[in-house]
Amino acid sequence: MDQKEKSSKSRAGILALAFREFAEKGYDRASLNALCAANGLPKGLLYYYFKDKDALYLACLEECFSCIAAYLQQHLPPPPLQPEAYFDLRLQFFRAHPYHQQLFCQAVVHPPRHLAARIRQCKKPLDEWDGQVLAAILSGRTLAAGHTLDSAVRQLRLFEDYLNASFALAGSGFPSAEEQDRLCREALRTMLYGLIARG
Repeated sequence: MDQKEKSSKSRAGILALAFREFAEKGYDRASLNALCAANGLPKGLLYYYFKDKDALYLACLEECFSCIAAYLQQHLPPPPLQPEAYFDLRLQFFRAHPYHQQLFCQAVVHPPRHLAARIRQCKKPLDEWDGQVLAAILSGRTLAAGHTLDSAVRQLRLFEDYLNASFALAGSGFPSAEEQDRLCREALRTMLYGLIARG
């Protein structure tokens, strides 16, 4: 194993440990001292790869957003894509990757104030791709009166934010995969088809 490969593995290992630390405790409660002590990680090695807590946290978020995008792109069904299928795919990812769900929701709903702008920048590629997919889902469909394609995409993006916020703000923490699935399907049906039947 050459030096470059060793370096990559060391950085990846630190990132994996930090990912769990931030996901379980959130940015404010996460501690680099505790992370190093619990894992026998020399502080000098951590600071060799990451300047400070902010840099490590942002690196974890970049990894999180990148993994989500890669999974969705790899598993996206061929067109025509149904809205339910796309949101099902997102749920599948978060069920299989609970730390990603926790870190994602924390960053979206309660980002550290001083990092909010940088987090939005990290998330921008995922947001842009997500917007393109939602636009593709809705294009060619008959939209409700008063909606354009852009406004419908905005509404679906608000729906995503609502789901993220509802999980992150739950007093008892994140729901089980089954409860999350039920709540998401219920909310999506309401979002797409409304509460009141029209005659």
